[in-house]
Amino acid sequence: MIQSDGPSKDDFDVEAQPVDEGEMCEACYLNYLKHDFFSLDCKHSFCVNCHRDHLQTRIKDGSAIKLPCMYQKCSEIYKAEQI
Repeated sequence: MIQSDGPSKDDFDVEAQPVDEGEMCEACYLNYLKHDFFSLDCKHSFCVNCHRDHLQTRIKDGSAIKLPCMYQKCSEIYKAEQI
């Protein structure tokens, strides 16, 4: 799980593969190995696939000024160096 300064650009180039046994992502409800998760400073943890899709969608929609954590009602914002 990547948590130090949050995700880097390279973290989003990774495609996590679902597994039978593992930790469940609360966004996609698939199981992944622990190293396929990360969180921002807020500690809400999601798989790399969901974070990548979340950021790509927000940017394409023109909502890139302040990109929020995926967790509903969380006020944590991605830092520019994390995108």
